[in-house]
Amino acid sequence: MLARKVEALKSGAPRSILTANIGCLGHLQSGSDLPVEHWIEAVDRLWSDASAPAPAPEEAGQPAR
Repeated sequence: MLARKVEALKSGAPRSILTANIGCLGHLQSGSDLPVEHWIEAVDRLWSDASAPAPAPEEAGQPAR
């Protein structure tokens, strides 16, 4: 089952595999040569790499704390 799932995920030629489930993350890592990470890690990395600073919570539609 793991091999089929990884094959299906890789069919779109992704640079990495993202998941929201920590159990799936470990399982997918064991069967893939691609990086596998939690989706929020990818968002954090992309946001950190951006040249513009992250918007304030109220600008992003989030209430200020």
